[in-house]
Amino acid sequence: WVLAVGSPAAAVGICRVGMDHMNVLGGTLAAIAAEKAGILKRGVSAFSVPQPVDADSVLRATAARRGALLAFPQLDDADFCRALALAAADGPAASTGARAAPGALVLPRWLQSAHQQHNLLLAISLVRSALSQAGDAHGEGSATRAGGLWTQPTVDAALRAGLATIWPGRLETLSLGGGGGGGGEGPARSIMLDCAHNEDALRALLEHLGAESVTPTIGGSVGELPGGGLGRGLSGEFGGGGSRPALTLVFGTNRDKDVATLLRLIGHFATDRARAGPRVRAVHLVASAHPKSCAADALLEAARAQAPDVPWCVVSSVAAAVDLAAGQAVGSPAPSSVPPTLAELGDYTLVVGSTYVVAEARARIAQTHPAALRADDWVHEILREPDLGVLAVAI
Repeated sequence: WVLAVGSPAAAVGICRVGMDHMNVLGGTLAAIAAEKAGILKRGVSAFSVPQPVDADSVLRATAARRGALLAFPQLDDADFCRALALAAADGPAASTGARAAPGALVLPRWLQSAHQQHNLLLAISLVRSALSQAGDAHGEGSATRAGGLWTQPTVDAALRAGLATIWPGRLETLSLGGGGGGGGEGPARSIMLDCAHNEDALRALLEHLGAESVTPTIGGSVGELPGGGLGRGLSGEFGGGGSRPALTLVFGTNRDKDVATLLRLIGHFATDRARAGPRVRAVHLVASAHPKSCAADALLEAARAQAPDVPWCVVSSVAAAVDLAAGQAVGSPAPSSVPPTLAELGDYTLVVGSTYVVAEARARIAQTHPAALRADDWVHEILREPDLGVLAVAI
């Protein structure tokens, strides 16, 4: 991230460095971190989330060599704690009357995971640094934090605006209603969409889901104040009565990713009986329409080699996988598929592995369950765009 007030950049931020785009950035964390460190400039404030050891050492060494002002914000930051309090006060649980244990917060779904909390803290640090520098430029100097541009009403307004931002495909949980397209009969089914597509992101997501407290709900679950870790989930979540919810996982990825590692992570998550969180009933393998997507049959072969005990199966398309998640009938399965019955679908579905897979899943949801998405969601506009073939005929 780069946040500029005029030129050059007023502040820069570095998110978690992971093994991704290795064909361009390099084959090790140190090499990738060295590329990311190119954003560090002399005298420019820089902030980073916690990094793996190899990446951390590269970033610190580069900052020292270049004279960049690199900091690693901590979760006890006062403005971050204020943001959590605002998120809990303004979130869905506030309107539903959900109750938490004393000293705990009911956080929105996207803010429950540790990696997203660090991302929020990074954003807060960038904005605060930029506003402080803007105050200095206007001659307010050290008084800026106590007054000027950084008054509490200004801080709260900025935090609320940031917290209200919708990030499609990042721990996004939607209710598909019951049964068929308009809601239909049967219980409501939920689907979680997350664009995690590399080892680090997928590991963070699965660790989050594997924690005892994070059974996905539309209303959120309980999290304690920073430093205390996540608390237990709210009653009445999927499975109810403390039982573990069942999960159907939909996975697709591109050929330029470390496919074997991603499948191995999923396989371990599916077979690890010592962890808490949802139990995995099935993993549906799909391919997006993107030219670089990995064929579902190829995924199946690789998946069985990595984790033969996992109930892998091929579903013919992302749209078909979404229809299964919603409890709708689909056409003939792919030859290597073992389609589950409705009873085997699980209590919710997670779609993960590729931005393209998640985008196709959201498009299908917009077609079959439009009320699950906000009226101003970009996907509705995309579905209204004319086909290129129609344009060609018109021309």
